[in-house]
Amino acid sequence: MINIKPRLIKKIVLKSIALSLVLSFSYSQLVWAIDVRQMLIDAKNSFNQDTRRPGGMSSSDLAAAQDQAVSAAAQQQDIQDLEQTNFSLTTQNGDIP
Repeated sequence: MINIKPRLIKKIVLKSIALSLVLSFSYSQLVWAIDVRQMLIDAKNSFNQDTRRPGGMSSSDLAAAQDQAVSAAAQQQDIQDLEQTNFSLTTQNGDIP
């Protein structure tokens, strides 16, 4: 029977696990790098197309949203102006009419 020290077996096992991890990680990084290049090419091609993307807003929708925002801002400004007015129900003598 071959006399192998447990320390040597542990060293061989750890090195083989490390090698397999390095190889699998390197392979996955290579695959992701190739995939990123394809994704960039696809994105560039999608911007070159003149088709409307789903979920986008047309110019009339944007104008309507802007008008609504301006109206809401004007209404808020009017409310703030009314809050700043000094209005009292009492007379000069302190009576409530």
